[in-house]
Amino acid sequence: AQFPHLTDAERKGMVDYSIRAQKSGDGYEITTREGRVFRTHHEPISDNGFVGIAIDVTDIKGIQNELKKLADENFLLANKDELTGLSNRRHFISELDDLIAERVDDEAEFTLGLLDLDGFKLVNDIYGHPVGDELLKSVAIRLRDILGDDALLARLGGDEYGFVLKNALSHLDLEQMGASICKSLSEPYKLGTEVIKVAASVGSACFPVAGKDRSVLFERADFALYHAKQSGKNRALIFSAEHELRIRRRSRIELKLRETLLERDLSVVFQPIFTTSEQDVAGVEALARWHDSQLGHISPDEFIPLSEQTGQMSKLTPILLRKSLASAVYWDSSAFLSFNLSAAEVSSTSHANCLLNIIAESGFPVSRLVFEITETATVREANKVFEVLDLFRKSGIRIALDDFGTGYSSLSLISRMPLDMLKIDRSFLDDFANDYAADAVFKTVSEMSQHLNLISIIEGIETDVQCNRAKAAGIDLCQGYLFCKPLSENDVRLFLSKQAHNRLGAEPNTSRQSMKG
Repeated sequence: AQFPHLTDAERKGMVDYSIRAQKSGDGYEITTREGRVFRTHHEPISDNGFVGIAIDVTDIKGIQNELKKLADENFLLANKDELTGLSNRRHFISELDDLIAERVDDEAEFTLGLLDLDGFKLVNDIYGHPVGDELLKSVAIRLRDILGDDALLARLGGDEYGFVLKNALSHLDLEQMGASICKSLSEPYKLGTEVIKVAASVGSACFPVAGKDRSVLFERADFALYHAKQSGKNRALIFSAEHELRIRRRSRIELKLRETLLERDLSVVFQPIFTTSEQDVAGVEALARWHDSQLGHISPDEFIPLSEQTGQMSKLTPILLRKSLASAVYWDSSAFLSFNLSAAEVSSTSHANCLLNIIAESGFPVSRLVFEITETATVREANKVFEVLDLFRKSGIRIALDDFGTGYSSLSLISRMPLDMLKIDRSFLDDFANDYAADAVFKTVSEMSQHLNLISIIEGIETDVQCNRAKAAGIDLCQGYLFCKPLSENDVRLFLSKQAHNRLGAEPNTSRQSMKG
């Protein structure tokens, strides 16, 4: 072959190389000074000679290198989280499955951990997503520093992270590791000109004690994470035998939700709501109760969240609303009835119309009905929720935002919501029970409510000090054991009747002006 673009010296060098390297069928690659790549092949001929063939494969090699580069980039995109550089959920699960398959026979221990940040949504709302992204990257760095390079660490999505500790650790070591993670992640973050402070909750489960299957391990680590958040946040919990008992009870409750005659076993109790200034009855909240013949009393904290998670709440709500209205229609009072709705009822117009039909059939005045919704119910499909709430308000029902201060709604979202009342969560009382910061918090919420023309309510009042602080701050309504515990259907009727007679027939006025005294 002729190589016109090669110098005589290069052609001679190629021939000399072929003579030295000749072996039947052998192939070699030669790179010239200019970077051209030739692939050679040698075949013997008679008289102990050989034929050497050289093909210019420079362009082909370039394409191959480009394809390899693209393949490497695709691998990173498929397996790495673009923001933090950690493994993503897909790669994490794949690695976890491989580890389980590797250890399923000898049952060598390892730990799966899940964590998320407490207060991250608020950071995004206040400082914006760019600052939130920087926070997520900083969290990833701190986690890597604590867990080390031997741990498998991933960002699973949003502010959720997962990790696998491949070496067996004692219960004490795991507790100390969890405490170290919580302590490190709760230290302030200097992000540009802002100083951000969040916390983290951690749940972990150990293979094979907690489970030998990936889905079971995930479920149990997540269960421990849930209870870490429920028990005060900024905590790390390891899945335990106690959690196992809770899961079994949870499974039994879930089965009962599907099989039990809920119309028979569900009931409602009522807790009065008072004006803070005069302590007159302004309204009554309906509270769900469930007594099962086998499981006994099942707390609303158990069956309400489970009903929402399993899609059973749409069965419970109509039953509870009918029973609440059937009692309230006979009250000797003009007090409003406050009733809690789940996310399902405020994100579906068909569910909403079903509830409106129940109200119409009951004969209870819609002007005396208040529907309470939680902040978390508005996080997803906010526009759809607003549409349903508008439907309720146009029918004459008032809307209260429940558990204010514990969810995710930003102030801008609240200002756009069709609301009539703002219900402050009882956790504010616990957080500030012996701290005069409570005065400032209550005052701020009260003033915000006034600016938005909302009636403010504080729940969980148990002491005179709490009541006086709420009154001084200008909170309109209050509710709690200091005034009255939840009452049965008969008892609340007698209570309201007595209240009405004590006021000589004067009906409480629930307008904002009257409640502000």
